[in-house]
Amino acid sequence: MEQQAQESAASAVAPSQHELSVRFAVTATTASGEFVFLSGSCHELGKWRLSGAVVLNKEDSTTTSDTAATSSNLWTLTIPLPVGQEISYRYFVGTYGELHGSERVVLVRTFESHIESRKVRTPQTNGRVHEATYEPAQYGLLGGKERVQRGWLSAESEVHLRFLSNAIHWWKARHRAKAHSILIVPMDLRYRENSQEDEDDLSSPYANEMELAVLNQDECRFRQQGKFGRILKPDEVVIFRMRVLEPQFMAYRCDFFAYEPGTEDVAVTEEGPQPKNVGCCYIFPSNAKDSYGDRTVMINGMKHQPIGQLFVHYMMVQPCKAIESTLEVSYAKYWRKRKPLDIGHRGSGNSFSVKTQCASLRENTIASLAGASSNGADFVEFDVQLSKDKVPVIYHDFTCYITMRRRHGSGDSISSTSSNGSSRGDGGDAFGELYEMPVKDLTLHQLHMLKLNHVSEKDGSTKYNVADDHQPFPSLEKALRVLDPDVGFNVEIKFPLSYKDGKHEAENYFERNEFVDVILAATYKHAGKRRIIFSCFDPDTCAMVRVKQNKYPVSYLSHGEVTLWPAYADSRTHTTRTVLYTAIAYDLLGINVHTQNVLTNEWLIQEAKDAGMVLIVWGDENNDPAVIRQMNDSTSAGV
Repeated sequence: MEQQAQESAASAVAPSQHELSVRFAVTATTASGEFVFLSGSCHELGKWRLSGAVVLNKEDSTTTSDTAATSSNLWTLTIPLPVGQEISYRYFVGTYGELHGSERVVLVRTFESHIESRKVRTPQTNGRVHEATYEPAQYGLLGGKERVQRGWLSAESEVHLRFLSNAIHWWKARHRAKAHSILIVPMDLRYRENSQEDEDDLSSPYANEMELAVLNQDECRFRQQGKFGRILKPDEVVIFRMRVLEPQFMAYRCDFFAYEPGTEDVAVTEEGPQPKNVGCCYIFPSNAKDSYGDRTVMINGMKHQPIGQLFVHYMMVQPCKAIESTLEVSYAKYWRKRKPLDIGHRGSGNSFSVKTQCASLRENTIASLAGASSNGADFVEFDVQLSKDKVPVIYHDFTCYITMRRRHGSGDSISSTSSNGSSRGDGGDAFGELYEMPVKDLTLHQLHMLKLNHVSEKDGSTKYNVADDHQPFPSLEKALRVLDPDVGFNVEIKFPLSYKDGKHEAENYFERNEFVDVILAATYKHAGKRRIIFSCFDPDTCAMVRVKQNKYPVSYLSHGEVTLWPAYADSRTHTTRTVLYTAIAYDLLGINVHTQNVLTNEWLIQEAKDAGMVLIVWGDENNDPAVIRQMNDSTSAGV
């Protein structure tokens, strides 16, 4: 136990007979406006809820006798706690925010994330007043290991501004001949009336809030931007982010600085040449329905004349109000060392591949998932998307093919569906023209009325069990409730992406925040203690799931350079290196890559390990026992 309670003769304010005054002390480096908070397992410490956390007091040299801490970083609190109990607790660094209407909320900047929390056992008082005195702990350090994570979104939102190498289009050749950096200055528009036309006054409360990352080996972790921001170089992806309590009032001024040829790679010093401010533009707040997309903004020069255009990708991540994340435990960055996990792909395997490789159980059904579990799978992987009535359902494709017919002996209409467009009657005869329907346009009830034809049923030789557990479109809730709770779930969130050739997997889809929130709500409500990891091919969805909650890990799913499928338009998906750097930037658990990516990129295993990334591999190659052994020997975490 990290600390031991000691009895004291008296206390200024005596607790009740069933309480003990406990003094907590921790050293933590905090920025201006930040505080250290305490959350724990008992009622007095909020039962792990953020709303019940208690704030510590910052000590100075005149009020403390603890020589182990300096006056600038010691935080203490004395609080009555129940006697004769083992109390678990954690520290976190946070700040206070004030919502419109003067509601004050606590926002988590960072929190201690060890799987085993700190503990203190309070002794019996025997009718006397006791006080427990503790040597100052070091924030984030427990059992010799440092574990601190960035906080999740509780009431605030997070804005991402992403720029590619062609983000700036200058209209004049003299601008195009120079390298330019971009500095983003946040501005709260509510201060306009009190300003004296001094833009720095508008931005000053948030000047240090903006962070940036570049998707390369050296700069892929977010940090504060420099004095002149960051140069936008060819073939680089630069991402700015900022958390803001009320994004509808926040605008962003983009300042552009030109570097003389040959100086762009030289560190800027006070004595050396300074880049020249050549213009600026403004990105104004979006409404809730415009939380994601591309924008084109006019750049004005120092004489207020347009000199170019800025292309920016904008994303606003909103907090998930349907769930309550607590400080009890976080598995977001935790992966216990063990032999590589056996993960059942879509349950017992892909049943819509070529016939010789088809699984005997239809993929993404309760029966297929249960079959993988009974055959020894540690985890089962499946795809989740939303029905029209916003129910998370398990299904791989974004569309299905339907034809209307009369059910024998019933007046009900029913649709027959196929993942590849095949449609046969009970006797093997075709029974109507097929229509392709997006899954998102059918309610859960309508989806359950569909009869799914398997690719091998073209010749009528294969018939699948018609029992309920063998039917397609089971809900995520049902899978969480009925499957063995000891089997983990790898939940692939199916959010559509656009392709490099201009086509799209599924247009006019759900708004990203709402889509993710519905899936998180169902998971939090029904998962219990089941092990769960989320994954997605869309890096922005991965980023959203990561910051909307702090309990479950997220893995970035990708096929990288593998050409078996069309390439996505998003440059973050094109190479395995960029996939790795994206996962590091968004602080994900790791990456979930195709087996061919591992076989052709010898550097991947070591670089992923060095970055603390958990590596999971997928692909049809994993049906080969020799490949499985090779992947297991390569220290991958799951196959």
